[in-house]
Amino acid sequence: MDNKALEMMLVDLASRLRNYQGRKVYGYLKPEEKTLVNSIIDEIGKGPAVKEAYDLWYEKQEELSRFYRTNLPQRVALSANPEFKVLKNTVIKAASEIDFPEEKELDEKVLGEAIKDPNREEDHAREDHTHEKPSPDVMTVGLAVTRLFNNVTRIFGNKFKDNPAQTPKVDRKLRRKVIEKEQAHGIKH
Repeated sequence: MDNKALEMMLVDLASRLRNYQGRKVYGYLKPEEKTLVNSIIDEIGKGPAVKEAYDLWYEKQEELSRFYRTNLPQRVALSANPEFKVLKNTVIKAASEIDFPEEKELDEKVLGEAIKDPNREEDHAREDHTHEKPSPDVMTVGLAVTRLFNNVTRIFGNKFKDNPAQTPKVDRKLRRKVIEKEQAHGIKH
């Protein structure tokens, strides 16, 4: 998915998290960063594959709700759904993985350009490059977005998968009857 708005928002979050002091998890972020994370998740939710998976997830939830209730719960945005809270920290992790060039590397790059082009040396002397914001490498942002969508896919896959490791809860009396019947058939416990 080629989404420049998503990439720009992710870079913005990465630049905010770059000098962040403290744990980089959703619960500890400032309200401005939380709003940005939520808008990134909403932008992810606009993607055709994610939108289709989210709609399918809601259909399954509504199907389950019909057994117990007559009125169905109202559909909410992906960022507001508590079932997908894990997405918020996934977005923060993806933004934290974006590398920015260090200021020292940026100064060396500017000085290297000044040495290569002696005609523009006086132009570089007049300009103040210390106020330039370092921007991340395009490949780094693309890789972060790819990893983010991979994690979103995994999260949706886990929501749809039945967990065979969880055994159904059976009360003691029924469990004892099942064990007695299995032992009668020669199955040992």
